[in-house]
Amino acid sequence: MKVGIVTIYDFFNHGNRLQNYALEQTLIKLGHEVTTLAITPKKVYAYVLPVASFLPCIPVISRMNKSKKHTKKYLHNVIINNFSKKRLQKLDDEFDAFIIGSDQVWNPKYMANKFVSFLKFAGKEKCVAYAPSFGVDKLPKNLEKEFSEGLSHIKYLSVRENEGKDIIEKQIGGVGNAELVVDPTFLLEKKDWEKFAEPVKNKPKDYILTYFLAPKKEYKQKVKEIEEKYNLEVVNMNSSFDKFYKANPSQFVDLLLGAKLVCTNSFHGHAMSIILERPFVSFLSFKSTKSRIKTLLKMTGLEDRNWEKLQEKDYFALDYADVREKIKQEREKSFSFLENALNSIETRGGGHR
Repeated sequence: MKVGIVTIYDFFNHGNRLQNYALEQTLIKLGHEVTTLAITPKKVYAYVLPVASFLPCIPVISRMNKSKKHTKKYLHNVIINNFSKKRLQKLDDEFDAFIIGSDQVWNPKYMANKFVSFLKFAGKEKCVAYAPSFGVDKLPKNLEKEFSEGLSHIKYLSVRENEGKDIIEKQIGGVGNAELVVDPTFLLEKKDWEKFAEPVKNKPKDYILTYFLAPKKEYKQKVKEIEEKYNLEVVNMNSSFDKFYKANPSQFVDLLLGAKLVCTNSFHGHAMSIILERPFVSFLSFKSTKSRIKTLLKMTGLEDRNWEKLQEKDYFALDYADVREKIKQEREKSFSFLENALNSIETRGGGHR
């Protein structure tokens, strides 16, 4: 079948690019013809992107340009910012099935076009949601009706966090309306990511990799203490002053593979550390840990990796034997959801091409 992945693109965020790549690769392995239909999220950089080629010397622009080039190399990507009725009708005619996801495609703060994000341009019977995230614990009251109508239009529903599952069940009624599945990055195995990795030149021999989104002062202080105590360098992936800041997504994977320790508060920082079996410390307040990360840590049995709980002596020690088996089971369940949804669409006559 010809399948269109509808997702937000974020050329600054490595996790966004990795989840997109992983879902494409998974669908290709299942025998489908795949194209990503990328929509612009509500972020400032989305307006900067059109002129990015004229500002290559600015670190953040350089990183985005490299990520954009990387996307063109590894993904079947089409940007759709023209939401005309004629354009969307053409897409509906062209594809047998549509998958919305993954990442925070249903975050009310990022949704640039809810009509597209709920796949309303396509028939309900050909609509699948794979591991999307709301990015919030509950919806704003003024958006509940709109989300209820949108979610009801998706025939095959899944999410990547427990609170997202709760939101769906509240908005469309009943229990069991959405499957809990793994983020697309988990659909690929460690060996797949090792092949994907692009060797980075002049890496430090022994280093901590930090991947923080809006880091707090105490996070930085703790990393500094570890750096000095264990005589490690620090590779800071979100500091424009770091020489590895401009790494593309494949280089990011290589840097993760070589790290002695990963310190992160990012969902995909956690996910990729676990997939690549790296020792990591979760830098989030244990009481306020976001649902998508809490769900991930609970699924893998790694809740104790939180920096407020973990003993420093255990920072660099992490046995992945049990985790590996848990991921395998969750991966198989998630594969089944995808296969069953797409097989049902094909049986109903979606796969006519």
